[in-house]
Amino acid sequence: MADAASIQNIFDSGGSVSFWVYSTTTTSNMNMVGKNKLDGGLGWSAFLDSFSSGKWIFKFSQGWTSTGTFYAREDSSIYTVPNNQWNHIVVTYNSDSTSNVPSIYINGVSKTVITQLTPSGTRNSDASGYFQVGYVQNTALNGRIDDVRLYDRILTSGDVTELYDYGYAPTITTSAATSIGDNSAILNGSIDMSNAASSTVRGFAYGTSAILATVIATTTDTTGAPFGAGSFAADISSLTQGTTYYFRAYATNATTTGYGEILNFTTTQPDTVPGSPTGVSAVAGNQQATVSFSAPASDGGSTILYYTASSSPGNIAGYGSGSPITVTGLTNEVAYTFTVTATNAIGTSTPSTASNEVTPNTTDPPTVTTSATVDPIGQLSATLNGDITATGGQNATQHGFAYGTSATLVTVIATTTGGAFSGTGAFTSSSARSISSLSCGTTYYYRAYASNDYGTGYGTIQNFETLACAESVPTVIVLAYDTVTQTSANLLTFT
Repeated sequence: MADAASIQNIFDSGGSVSFWVYSTTTTSNMNMVGKNKLDGGLGWSAFLDSFSSGKWIFKFSQGWTSTGTFYAREDSSIYTVPNNQWNHIVVTYNSDSTSNVPSIYINGVSKTVITQLTPSGTRNSDASGYFQVGYVQNTALNGRIDDVRLYDRILTSGDVTELYDYGYAPTITTSAATSIGDNSAILNGSIDMSNAASSTVRGFAYGTSAILATVIATTTDTTGAPFGAGSFAADISSLTQGTTYYFRAYATNATTTGYGEILNFTTTQPDTVPGSPTGVSAVAGNQQATVSFSAPASDGGSTILYYTASSSPGNIAGYGSGSPITVTGLTNEVAYTFTVTATNAIGTSTPSTASNEVTPNTTDPPTVTTSATVDPIGQLSATLNGDITATGGQNATQHGFAYGTSATLVTVIATTTGGAFSGTGAFTSSSARSISSLSCGTTYYYRAYASNDYGTGYGTIQNFETLACAESVPTVIVLAYDTVTQTSANLLTFT
């Protein structure tokens, strides 16, 4: 690996190296991590020295100018690095003084260190040399190495314990839930790296707390243990419909537990009948009623197929795909209310709240014609004309004209009221026909109307123009003289 200033002579003023190693052979002197001088001379190196009874002795070396290579190792009578498993190794050392001795930690435990040679001179500089992992000084590691870290400080025993506990835990991934039903689901996860030891238990914690502060249950799987890297799943049941659950995968080895991230899923809500329509209202007609309503808040998870509007009394029904629905076959002069239901593939909703009460009948608003004839028309007044051509089944209770200067009568100056009107025919009431206080030379718009108990009928909008304003009469002054002399006269004035 190319050199960088930040990793040169890492042990000056105190430094540390940390890594995980998994050796798979009994070959002696397997180098794991080191940094050499540019000319290939030894800087520092960490390696497995000798093997016995399935375990290794670990050794650390640092080159010095006068002494040559200085070695620090575990007590030679104790072999503490097991083969064929992950082991955590940390070396801390301050190369500023020849009297300083490295500290060695194996799997979180500080080891008794013995040294070979006493350093003298100055330590070899590894500046511009190569940082090597798994292959140092032409000697390769048979196995695997992971999570190599260099520190420009002396790690404390607490630091080492934290690194060991973290690295010892299995590396876990939580995957998305599958086969989600209304009361069950399959949870998925994987052990990505078993790290220092295979896991003996794996499973999932799940519940309705987003941070899993409390859990409903924790699944445990020990069948086939110990577990290395690989996926696993758990089928959970007895869940609540339409509820969000949070879960994460975990695995436990001999020392600690590793966790995946928290994910979530929501159980399904089975289809139900729709909710009830709302806002039901009715308008009566001749032997029928028009029923309006709003769709329910929920369709039950299934598309609404149709709506039914039913009368009370009689349970006479009308059907439609939406609002409004016309219910026919009613009896005139009988009061009815209406309820509406919604139906989907699952079934029919409960009825809505009843509508207002209406009474079908044959009566309609009067039919009205506005006459274009305005006679007479003055400068300030006019007489309008209109007709009721059909009563709609009931005599008018009011009739007259609306008028103003707006062409659409969006605003009116006034509305005349001629009172009740019996039957059909031309308007005759002066109170309905005569309008005054107009402006001369102005265009006015008007239309006839007539009302009964079932509404108001309107004629078309017509218009007329009041007579032009009259011109003013000039004042005439007549001059005459009386008693005229050579020097005077008496002036007489007449207008």
